[in-house]
Amino acid sequence: MLRAFVNQTDSVRSPGISPERTSVAFSPDGMIVLASSHDRAARLWDIASGKLLRILKGHTNDVVSVTFSPDGTMLLTGSYDHTARLWDTASGRLLKVLEGHLGGVDSVAFSPDGTMLLTGSGDKTARLWDIASGKLLRILKGHTDDVASVAFSPDGTTLLTGSGDKTARLWDTASGRLIKVLEGHRASTVHVVFSPDERLAVTCNFQGRVYLWQATGVEVGHLVGLYVAKHRIGDVHWQNNDCVVLADNGGARGYPQVYQLTLIGMD
Repeated sequence: MLRAFVNQTDSVRSPGISPERTSVAFSPDGMIVLASSHDRAARLWDIASGKLLRILKGHTNDVVSVTFSPDGTMLLTGSYDHTARLWDTASGRLLKVLEGHLGGVDSVAFSPDGTMLLTGSGDKTARLWDIASGKLLRILKGHTDDVASVAFSPDGTTLLTGSGDKTARLWDTASGRLIKVLEGHRASTVHVVFSPDERLAVTCNFQGRVYLWQATGVEVGHLVGLYVAKHRIGDVHWQNNDCVVLADNGGARGYPQVYQLTLIGMD
């Protein structure tokens, strides 16, 4: 059984940032932030000075998902133009355009070793790509609605996808084989992430429910924990042993609310 201590913090406010949902990512060194935009571009900002470093242009529709490579040297953006694009962080130069999705690219992720990319799309598939060649390695099929969120396990051997079909799915990276369908969500599964020790898969839905599943061993797919936030989930990530949940419109004037789930242990 999973035991957790939940701490609800004050609402998060940042001058100049609208509470309207967008996709943002921090560089591994915490010095740069990358943000998506509805003007078909993504922007890099220096955190210390607040200076705009560069604008990444090339997409022909809204940019809705962004992330940094593990070493921070590359950027990945996903767009409603049905493509994902790989960029050089230092220069902003476009490196590759990943084409093939038949719907908007709602979610993007780098593998932990920085050799592969995973994209999720409105075409109900997730796709795995080789970074060096830009080649499509495999298509993950099975979801019956948009694939809204994707993640690699910390060791890169397992993939996790969340969908509007109210399920999340675990896949084997090497073969593309479906390992387990995580069922029980009452609404679209919009955020997925693995715990740092790879034992847990965390999935969140629009209704503010945070599900924790066994991700390894003979009981893979077993639900071991459930937390219900007061507001719609905007993002989720791990910080050390804490699962940090960002809830939309949870604080004063519509600013996000932060819930920190400290995991005490799992028997």
